[in-house]
Amino acid sequence: GNDNDNDTNEEVPMRGVVQAISRNIQDLTVVLCSTSNAPLFLKYTPPNTTDTDENSITDNSNSNTSDNISNISINAKDEAGPLATLIASCAATLPLQSPSYAGLTLGVEENAPDACEETMNVSYKGFAKRCVTMASRRLASDLDQTCGVISLLSREEQNQSKASGAGAGAENDMDKDKASSASSTDDTYVQSFMRSKLLLRYFALLARAGIMHGMVEGDDEDKDIFTSLSVAGILKALMDSATIANTTATNMGTANADIDDDADADAADTKSTIKSFQNASVLMVALILSTLPYCVHFLPQYFVNDLMTKMDAIMNTYKSPFQPGVGIMSILLEKELLEEDVSDDAGDEDDDEEDEDDEEEAAAPACADTLQDLFRTVRSLVTSFYSSSTSTLPTKFALLSDAPWKNLEGKEKEYAPMEGDADDELAKRKEFEKYLRYTGEEKLYIELPSESVHVRVHDNVHVGLGKLFGYLMQVGAGGQMEGIPLTLQCPSTEGIIFGRLSIFDAASDENDDDDDDEEEEITNPRIKAYVKTFNVMDRFFLAESVRDCLICHRAKVSDTGVESGSAKEAAEQIWAVSELFVSPPNGAAAAAANKMEEDGTGMDTGSGSDDSSMGVECGIVETILSLILQSPRGIHSASSMSPIYLSRILIHLTKDKPNLISEVVVMTVMNLFNDFMPSLSPISKESLSNWLAIHLTNTDYQWPGIVWNSWSPYVVKGMARIENSEQKRNSRGEFVTHVMASVNSFVASPKIILKECLPPQSPLADYIVPPGKPSASASAS
Repeated sequence: GNDNDNDTNEEVPMRGVVQAISRNIQDLTVVLCSTSNAPLFLKYTPPNTTDTDENSITDNSNSNTSDNISNISINAKDEAGPLATLIASCAATLPLQSPSYAGLTLGVEENAPDACEETMNVSYKGFAKRCVTMASRRLASDLDQTCGVISLLSREEQNQSKASGAGAGAENDMDKDKASSASSTDDTYVQSFMRSKLLLRYFALLARAGIMHGMVEGDDEDKDIFTSLSVAGILKALMDSATIANTTATNMGTANADIDDDADADAADTKSTIKSFQNASVLMVALILSTLPYCVHFLPQYFVNDLMTKMDAIMNTYKSPFQPGVGIMSILLEKELLEEDVSDDAGDEDDDEEDEDDEEEAAAPACADTLQDLFRTVRSLVTSFYSSSTSTLPTKFALLSDAPWKNLEGKEKEYAPMEGDADDELAKRKEFEKYLRYTGEEKLYIELPSESVHVRVHDNVHVGLGKLFGYLMQVGAGGQMEGIPLTLQCPSTEGIIFGRLSIFDAASDENDDDDDDEEEEITNPRIKAYVKTFNVMDRFFLAESVRDCLICHRAKVSDTGVESGSAKEAAEQIWAVSELFVSPPNGAAAAAANKMEEDGTGMDTGSGSDDSSMGVECGIVETILSLILQSPRGIHSASSMSPIYLSRILIHLTKDKPNLISEVVVMTVMNLFNDFMPSLSPISKESLSNWLAIHLTNTDYQWPGIVWNSWSPYVVKGMARIENSEQKRNSRGEFVTHVMASVNSFVASPKIILKECLPPQSPLADYIVPPGKPSASASAS
C-alpha cells in the first residue's frame, strides 16, 4: 500500500492551549469510558447485518434506476450512539475545534471498555468506526445538497419505484423530508457546504492521528465505486467530479452559445443547467482546496500537484462575479472616479500618479474573490511545504498543525527488552508507547452509503445518499444527461464565495526600497504589526476563520424549534481566532516581528497571547467590513451575511474589547475613506454608510472629532454649488452626508447629532438634514 498517513512521530512544538486541550480530553475520556458510565454515554445499536449486507449495497452503488432500490432502512443516530453522533455533529458545525474532536475520537476509541461483567457483557470498542460512519453519512447527504442533486422523476414515478421497497413507514418519512426540503431556507446549500468542508477536515485530522487511511494504493487511479474511500480517494473523487461538471458546462455552453434566454422555457432551462454545473464544479474545487492544507502532512507531492494541475483548468474558465467593474456583485468599480481633491494636504500630483501606477500594477494579478484567494494561498502553501527541508508550513496559523492527540497518555505496559535491544532502543520504545496510538485492527475508510439505502441523518430521511459521484461519472462516461433521472440544481455560490478587498496594505518585500517610507507612514503599532507580520497566507486563513464563525454561529431555529447560535456567540468565537496564531520558526514575518520588538513597538494584544497575534484585530475588522460592503440587500438572498447581523457582531466586539476594536474600526474606515471611496461601487458605498450610521447610534456616537473635521472639506468644498447652480459630485462628501442623513433617521431630533456626535462648531451641522429644510444649527440656536 501507499499508506503514508500518520504524523504522530513528528516533532512539532505544541502550544500551551493545545496541551490544555489534551488534558481536558484525557479527563473527559476517563469519565466517559468508565465501566459505570459507558452504558450511558457510549451506548449504540449494532447494525443489522442481514438487512444491510455490504455486497448488496455495493452491487447497486452505481445504479440510478428506481427498480434497484432495496428495502434497507438505517437510523444512523441509533447505530452511532449519542456520543458518536454528537462528535460528528460538532465536527461538522464548529470550525475552530476540529483537532479537539479528532483527539477525543482517538481517546474514547482506545479507552472504551470491552465486554465485561460491569458493562453487562457489552463491548464498546469500535467507537472511532461509529464516528467515521456517522460522519460519512452526513457527508454524503451534504455533498448532494451542496451541489443540488435532485430527481427528475415525477411524484407518481417515485412512489411507484418505492412502493415495493421502502415500506409504509419509510414512505411517510420520505414525504416529511420532501416537505421539509420545500420549506427550507435559501441558505440550505450554504450550510451543507460548510458541513462538508468541516467533515472533510475532520477526516484529514483523523488520518493524521493514524485512525483513517490517508492514501492507499490505487487512489491516484480512476474509480467507479465510491463506497469506501481514503481521504485522498474522496479528494480524487471530488476532483474528477468537478472536472466532469466543468467539461459538461463548457460543452453545453458551446453547443448553445446562440440561444436567447427569452426565447422559450427550454432555452432558459438550458442556461440554468449550464450555470448549475459550473457552480457545482467550483464548489467541489473549493472543498478540495479547503481540505488540502490539513492533508499535506500525509499526501505525496505528486498527488497534490496532480490535483492542482486539474484545478488550474477549472480556475482558468472561472469568471468571478466580483471582478471590479465587470462582475454583477463587484465591490469596486473598474476605474477610480476622477474627483477634485479638496483635502487639506492636496496638491502632491506626483504621489497621486505614483499611487495610480501602483493600483494598475496591483490589478494585474486578478484576485477578486475568496475562491481565487484560496487557490492562490493553497498553491503557495503546498509549493513551500514540499520544497522545505523541514516540512514546516509557511504560515503562523496554528489550526493547520495543532495535534492534541499527540499528548494523550498511552496505556500502561511492561517494556520487556527484545533480543539485542540496547538501553537507548528500549528507552526510545518506552517514549514512543508513552503516548496514545490507534491500535485498531485496520485503519478506517470514509464509508459513503450506496443509493440503495435509506439513511436517517440530521432529523430527516434522505433516500439514496451519495448520488453525486455516481451521477457525474455517468454523465462523464456517456457524454450526455439524457436517460439519467437526476440533475444538478445549484443556481448560485452566494454565501460561500465572497468578494475580496484588502483594506490594509499587504506586507512589503524585504528588498522593497520603499519599505522604510511605509514604516514611517504607519504609526499605529497594531496596524503596523498586521501589515508587517501577517503574510498573505496568514491573512487568508484569518479571514476564512472569521467567515466560518459568522456562518456557523449565527442564530438559527431548527424545524423542531430548537434555537442555536447568536451574534454574541459568533463574536466570542471570532475573537478566539486571535489564539490561533503563533510565531513562525523562520521567515520574513518572524524577522519583522523581531525588528518591531527592537523598535519598542511590540505590544500585547490584550488577548493573553504573545506578540505573534498582535494586529489580529485589524484582520478581523477588515474581514467584517469587507463583508458589509457586499452585504446582501434582497430578502431572498442565500447569504447569511446580512448587514444587521454583521453590525451586531462589530458592536459586540467593540463592547467586549473597546481598547482594541474601537480604534481599529476608526482606522479601517479611514483607510476605506481615503484609499477606496472613489473606487467603491454605489451599492458598496451605501452599505458602508448605512452600517456606520447604525454603529454610531449603538455606540453613543463615539467617533473622533478629528475624523469629522478631516471629512468636512469633502462636504463643504467638494459638494459646493457652482455658477450654474449645479452641485459638485464628490464620493467622499456624498458618503459623509449619507451617514449623517441615516443617523438623522434613527434619532428624534437633529439636535442629538449636533450635540453628541459632531465636534463643536463643525461646518457639517448645516448638512445633517437635506437641503430646503431648517438646518440643525439653526434649530439649535
